[in-house]
Amino acid sequence: MAACALMYLGPLVSMWYVFLSMRGYSTGVNVFLDQFIMSPPLLFGFLVLQTILFGQGTKAMKHRIRHDLPDVLKINWLIWIPAQIVNFQFVPFQYRMLYSQSIALFWNCYLSYRTNNKTRIQPMESVM
Repeated sequence: MAACALMYLGPLVSMWYVFLSMRGYSTGVNVFLDQFIMSPPLLFGFLVLQTILFGQGTKAMKHRIRHDLPDVLKINWLIWIPAQIVNFQFVPFQYRMLYSQSIALFWNCYLSYRTNNKTRIQPMESVM
């Protein structure tokens, strides 16, 4: 999780916030772009990167994308849409990354549990 956060999630989210702030969109547009344009490829990339870091093959990767991505994306929207409404509406730009990383602490615990749960990994290994 640390490698994914430091090398992948952190830099992309940071650049994304800068991009959105430069555009000056409304809160609703920012949340829509964040959750429906950025989140799906970001989570897809996370699952691919994590599968690679686990040393699993392409069959496991396809299984994760097919079976884990839809559920993870739904939970992502339940947590992050309200959180991002608050972030883009009330949090000054210089504190947005700090705010989102506070939420991400709990989100990453969920992602780690979801993607490292023994019962979730076993079917992927049997697919290999």
